[in-house]
Amino acid sequence: EMFEMEALAERQPARDIRSFFPGAATASTTARPPPPPGPAVGAGPSHQPRRQPHAASSGPVRSGGQPLAAAVRAGRLECLGIGPEDAAEIPADDADGADLPPPVPVDEAAAASWVYPTNMPVRPYQHSITKTALLHNTLVCLPTGMGKTLIAAAVMYNFSRWFPAGRCVFLAPTKPLVHQQVGAVRKSVGLPRELCAELTGQMAAEDRRRVWRFARFLFLTAQTFVNDLKTGVCPGEDVVCLVVDEAHKATSNHSYVQAARLLGRRSAGFRVLALSATPGSNAERMQEVVSNLRISRIEARDEQSVDVVGCLKSRQMDKVVVQPTAEYLAGRAAALEAYRALLRKLRESGVGVGDDPAKVRRYSLLTKQKELAAAPPAGMEQHHVYRAQAHLTVAMMVAQGVELASSHGCSSAIAHFRRDMEEWRLLREGGGRRKMGLQLREELYQSEVYHEMLSKLAEGEAAGSHPKLSATAALLSHHFGAHPAGSRVMVFTSLRDSVVELTAHLAKVEGVRAFRFVGQASAKGSDETRKGLSQAQQREVVRAFRQGNYNVLVATSIGEEGLDIGEVDLIICYDVSSSAIRQTQRFGRTGRRNAGRVVMLVTRGVEEEVYERSLANASIMKRALAQAAAVQLVQTRPLLPPGLPTRGDQRRLAPPPDEPPSPASAEPAVARGRGRAAASADGAALVSPPSTPERDRAQRWALKEGDAPPRRLSVDRWTVGQARPAAASGRWASRGHVQDMSRTPLGHV
Repeated sequence: EMFEMEALAERQPARDIRSFFPGAATASTTARPPPPPGPAVGAGPSHQPRRQPHAASSGPVRSGGQPLAAAVRAGRLECLGIGPEDAAEIPADDADGADLPPPVPVDEAAAASWVYPTNMPVRPYQHSITKTALLHNTLVCLPTGMGKTLIAAAVMYNFSRWFPAGRCVFLAPTKPLVHQQVGAVRKSVGLPRELCAELTGQMAAEDRRRVWRFARFLFLTAQTFVNDLKTGVCPGEDVVCLVVDEAHKATSNHSYVQAARLLGRRSAGFRVLALSATPGSNAERMQEVVSNLRISRIEARDEQSVDVVGCLKSRQMDKVVVQPTAEYLAGRAAALEAYRALLRKLRESGVGVGDDPAKVRRYSLLTKQKELAAAPPAGMEQHHVYRAQAHLTVAMMVAQGVELASSHGCSSAIAHFRRDMEEWRLLREGGGRRKMGLQLREELYQSEVYHEMLSKLAEGEAAGSHPKLSATAALLSHHFGAHPAGSRVMVFTSLRDSVVELTAHLAKVEGVRAFRFVGQASAKGSDETRKGLSQAQQREVVRAFRQGNYNVLVATSIGEEGLDIGEVDLIICYDVSSSAIRQTQRFGRTGRRNAGRVVMLVTRGVEEEVYERSLANASIMKRALAQAAAVQLVQTRPLLPPGLPTRGDQRRLAPPPDEPPSPASAEPAVARGRGRAAASADGAALVSPPSTPERDRAQRWALKEGDAPPRRLSVDRWTVGQARPAAASGRWASRGHVQDMSRTPLGHV
C-alpha cells in the first residue's frame, strides 16, 4: 500500500498554490533548480546541494514604531518598534559555504505587493506590525486579546503568495491551542480547507509524511515538528515561514529552541514570527528568546500605546481588600506555629534559616537544601547532612501548607496535609527507603503542635474556610444582577483544591452556573472532583462556556494563556500572583469587544505585600520592554529581491465559496476520527479535489458503537460515510464503511 501511495503521488503532482490566491501571477516565478540525485532530506547535510549565495543585503529597513527615546512617557509604553539602529546587533550564523538546499523560488510578480485582510476591523498597530514582520524576523509583544493571531495569519498568507512552493508552519505549545489556531487563521484570511492540516504525534509517520507533501499550512506542536525534522518526515527546505506562539517559552532547551536550530540547518532561508504577551520578566530572559529565535525586530505595544488608544475597550481595575475572620486567622496562626517549630529544629541542626515563619519562603528552603548538598558546612558529618536535608524537605511541606492557608483558605491547607499523610502511610507500608524522612514526618504527625494546627484549620473550614469565598459569591451575585443574561465571568486561582472549593460554593449562588477548568494532569489520590480534564474535555468546556451553558469558569493557569475562551466581562483573581507574566495574561481575558473589569481579591494583613510585589514586577517587565534597545538583535538576510514588495493592498479575504463564513467552517483538514483508520482517511482527504458539499458530507463519518474499525487504507481506498438527514432532528446521521476505489478515478465518490 505504501508503494501504491508513492506511485500515485508521482502521478498526481501537488497543485499550484497560486490557483487559490486571486491576482497571483506566474510568469515571473524564478525556476527552482531540480535537486541532484542522492539521499532524501534528512540524510545529512553533507549530501545536500550547496546553497546559492544570497544577494547582498541593502541593510535593514525601519518600518513602524517610534524612536526609543519616546518609548516611555509618563510611565506609558509608547509605540515601540526596535531595529538595529536602536539596539546592538550580533551577526547571524555565517552559513555561506554550508551545505544547504537552494532557496524556495520567489514569484516576483506576486511579491511586488503584500495583502492585508479587512475581514476584521483594520487597526493601525496590527497593520504596522504586519508590514514589519513580512520583512524581518520579528518578536511581537502584545497583551492577550490584542490580535496577535491576525498578524500571524496575514504574514502566512503573504508568504504563501510569494513562495508558491513553500510551506508555512504554525507552532503552539499544546494540542488544544494548535486546534484552535487552525480555525482562527483560516477565518482571518479565508484559507481553503484542503491547504491546511493539523498534525499530531499520534499520527503514523507515513501519514504525517503524506500530509507534509500536500498541505501548505501546517499547524502542530513544537515537539512534533522537531521529531519530523529529525526523522526527515518534514521537508525543512520548503519551510519559508515559521510562526511561534507563546514565544516566551523559547528558553533553555525548549522544543521551540530545538525547532529553530534544526530548521536553520535544513533551510536556506525562512521568516520567523514570534508571538508573546510577555516575552520575559527582565531583559536577560528577553535576550535569550531573541537569540534563540534569531529575532531582528521587536514590536511591542500595550493598551496605552499611541497607535492602540481607541482600538480597544476600556478595562477597569479594582482592588478589593477582604477582612479576615477570627477563625481563619486562628487556623493560619496555628500553621505558622507548626512551621516555627520546624525552623527551630533546623537551626539546632546547624542550618542557618530565619526565625520568622511568615518571612521564610519555601523557595529559600529549597535553595538552602541545594547549597547543603553541594557544599556542606565544614565539620558536619555526613549523616547530619542527610538529616538536615530531610528536615528541610519536611519544612518545605509545612511551608506550602502555610502558603495555601494564607492565599486559598483552611480547606486547601487541610487537603494538602491529608495528601501528605496518605503518601507517608503508603511509603511506610511499602517499606520505603527514605527512612529518615519517614521518621521525621512521623514525629511531626505525632506532635502536639501539629494536632493543634489541624484542629484550628478544621474550625476555620467550618466557619467558611476563607473570607474570599463569600466575597467572590457577593461579587458574582451583584454582577449578574446588573448585567444581561449573556454575561460571562472567569475566576482565576492557582490551586486545583481551590477550584473544587470555589465551584462547590458558587453552585449555591442564584444565577451562577459555574464549572471548573483545569489541566490534564491528575494529582496523587485525586477523586472525581480533582481529576484533570483531557484536551477534548477542555475544548468541550470552552465551547459550552461560549454558548452560555456555563456563565462562570473557575480556572487554574490553563485558562491564563493560549486558548480563546471568548468574551469575558469580569475577571476575578482569587489569589494574588507575584508573577507579572501570569498577571498580564489574566487581565487580557477581558475588555476585548466590550468594556471589562478586573477585580483583585487581597486579604488584609496577609496578601497585601504580595500584591505590592506583583505591581512592582509588572513595572519591571514594562521597563524591560522599554529598555529593549539593550537587547542584541540578530542580523538576518532578506528573503525577497531588493525593493520588494513595492505596495500594500487591503482586501477582504472571504472563506472559499464552498464554505460558510462561520466559525464552524474553521475546521482543519485533519478530521477528528477514531484511531489509526481515521488518520489514513485524513491523509486521503488532503490529496482530494477542491471541497464540495457532497464530499464534505461523505468525509463526516463516524464508527458505530461496536463496529470493527476499517483496515488502514491507501490513497486509492477511501473511507467514506453514507450520510442522510434524520427526520426527527434534521441532523446528519452517518455510518462508516469501506469502498474500494482501486478502479475508480481519484476523487470520484
